[in-house]
Amino acid sequence: MQEEIVKETECEEKGLYVYCAAEYEDASHSLGNIGIENNEVFIITNDGICLIAHSCSAKPYDSKNEDEVKAWIKAHHNVIDTASRIFPAVVPFSFNVIVKGSDPTDIAINWLVNERDKILGKIKRIKGKKEYVIQIFWEKAITKNYIMTKEKFMTLDNEIKNMSKGKAYLYKQKLEKALEEESEKLANEYFKLFYDKVKGHSEDIKIERNKNTAMLMNVSCLVNDEGVHDLGAELETISNMNEFSVRFVGPFPSYSFV
Repeated sequence: MQEEIVKETECEEKGLYVYCAAEYEDASHSLGNIGIENNEVFIITNDGICLIAHSCSAKPYDSKNEDEVKAWIKAHHNVIDTASRIFPAVVPFSFNVIVKGSDPTDIAINWLVNERDKILGKIKRIKGKKEYVIQIFWEKAITKNYIMTKEKFMTLDNEIKNMSKGKAYLYKQKLEKALEEESEKLANEYFKLFYDKVKGHSEDIKIERNKNTAMLMNVSCLVNDEGVHDLGAELETISNMNEFSVRFVGPFPSYSFV
């Protein structure tokens, strides 16, 4: 919201904490006291689009208490989840998006007017779709056992058994390096294969950061309501492969695609 919406701002007398924008057909004024710290969440409407918000002071929610911050974030996402069940399409905002000013409601309405085309473009992109997270894990030990059945690796392994201890040690290191290289090659091939399968059932797909060495793939995907069953069936096929397991969670509001 240009200068009017800030994530960190000095304390002002009035503010609006904004959870999301949405398209509406028939919207009641209040969603009830479901907001952060049980604040009443209400709807600011303008010509078919709206903001879901609660009144607050114009300063960010900030605390050194980790449990308190977690409770705020949980409430934030709960409001967005609730809105996504009420409205045809919801554009989620990140935590601590606040409108400030002498009349924050007027500022919010002006923003809806000025950003109408942009908001409607985002709504059109995600309407009728939800976000899902797919994580594919692989058992490297099973993969390495499979690689060891290949002739060149079996031959080298047999040769090592007949070598002196010193020479065998060096060749075992050589074998482990070759196994690791072959394993990484297979991992890349499987990643591309699985990525293409997931992409084939998704409107959009985003690769997420992955620091888990046992995780082959970590993606968020945007899937229309009709395509979820086919995607689930595809993932079940992957999960039935000996060396792979799948975590498939959602639906979520489209956080990653707006």
